[in-house]
Amino acid sequence: MEKLDIPLGDRRNQEHATRVMDAAKKHYDASAVPEVFRAIAALWQDEGIRECYRRRAEFRFIYLSDSSKYFLDQVTVLADPKYVPTQQDILRVRKSSTGVQEYEFTVKGCSFRVVDVGGQRSERRKWIHCFENVNAMIFVASLSDFDQELLDKTANNYEDRTVNRMEESLALFNVVIQDRFLQTASIILLLNKTDIFQEKLQERDLADYFPDYAHFQPESQPAPGPKKDPQTAGQYVLSKYMAINDCHAAGKFASSSMEKDEQFMFAHFTCATDTKNIKFIAKAVEDRLLQEALIDFNLALV
Repeated sequence: MEKLDIPLGDRRNQEHATRVMDAAKKHYDASAVPEVFRAIAALWQDEGIRECYRRRAEFRFIYLSDSSKYFLDQVTVLADPKYVPTQQDILRVRKSSTGVQEYEFTVKGCSFRVVDVGGQRSERRKWIHCFENVNAMIFVASLSDFDQELLDKTANNYEDRTVNRMEESLALFNVVIQDRFLQTASIILLLNKTDIFQEKLQERDLADYFPDYAHFQPESQPAPGPKKDPQTAGQYVLSKYMAINDCHAAGKFASSSMEKDEQFMFAHFTCATDTKNIKFIAKAVEDRLLQEALIDFNLALV
């Protein structure tokens, strides 16, 4: 709040702020936890704190979890000693992927092996070798990152602070699809966090971060759509990824004997906390992978 020059709406909440800051710096015994929760609840109702949250994109190199508001809105529920996490609570908890995790399962008689890798720069050297014999790649990109920068912890091999997060995701996508082991693999692009993306578009202009959005016109629309419209904005982001894929495909097919239908790219807009949406997307991905398996064995339906 000091860096943004935003004072507390109620100066009496300074005592609560001090208590919370102290709790973050040292271990509190169990008897002190209720008063910390009460302090957090009081601060979250403070207009100064709310204004600070609305301007969270200005937190230079400080990452605030997308689920912060969700948990702060129900802080009194979390404070209940009998609290039991709901399915939504669990889905909202975020933990960065690190290392390489492998999962194997069977669907309709077909065995699948899924390799989950961490997307951070420091993790990439660990998984670049995992693409051999891959039938499909699922690339998950956050729509809501358009106004954020990477964290400034380069000394500890964390993220480079000078790069817009969405630009970094686009750059990573460009590198990954050029990997020699993915040249015949299907690319499944999941543009995630549609809910947070929609909220942010009401607060800030996508064109402030991507100036060419001001002139963007979806092919399906006769005229440029409203700039705060999540569908128009989503189509713009999708077009950035499609342009990279199309450019790569054009160069690849021009320089090889590969047929153009040997590689496909599918894109879906997703909200990971919407279980119905994820079930639908999972079914679409499952069908695509099963079709790929049938193609490999020359059993695909024509």
